[in-house]
Amino acid sequence: MATLLLVLFTGLVTSYTDWKFRLIPNRILLAVLLAGLVAKGSQGLGVLGTSLIGLVICLTALVIPFALGGIGGGDVKLAAVYGFLLGGWLGVYGLLVGTVLGGVFALVQMANHALEDSHPFLQMSTRLANIPTRLAQSDRKPERHTIPYGIPLGLGALVVSLWSVI
Repeated sequence: MATLLLVLFTGLVTSYTDWKFRLIPNRILLAVLLAGLVAKGSQGLGVLGTSLIGLVICLTALVIPFALGGIGGGDVKLAAVYGFLLGGWLGVYGLLVGTVLGGVFALVQMANHALEDSHPFLQMSTRLANIPTRLAQSDRKPERHTIPYGIPLGLGALVVSLWSVI
């Protein structure tokens, strides 16, 4: 039950920050990792070892996409924390479910951007709606289209966490 609550808390907080700011705070990840360490450690060394294996697998699985610029460092760390919380194969399953959901999310966003780019009225309304955002971020460099990958990672971890409880 502690794992489910930690996954739910992590998913809610990091989904919000990733959606709103495209940022996954290290403080949150560290706090959840420490809470998970206490929870898993109290269950014995075997459970703690399985959790560490889940962390290492999920971390290393996303190193190449990170190195290629496909995902951010926060996403890699978040996946590692979910791997630790779920442990071993459940961490891998959570990562796989999150990856599939992330792909679906990316396709939906790409279709949405293609639709906006192809219709003159939508182009104009989108530009007008984004004026306050562009003014507030005028000192920032223009960003390419990104997706908040923490959301599908959190959903994947939550699905697998619920599945393991049932």
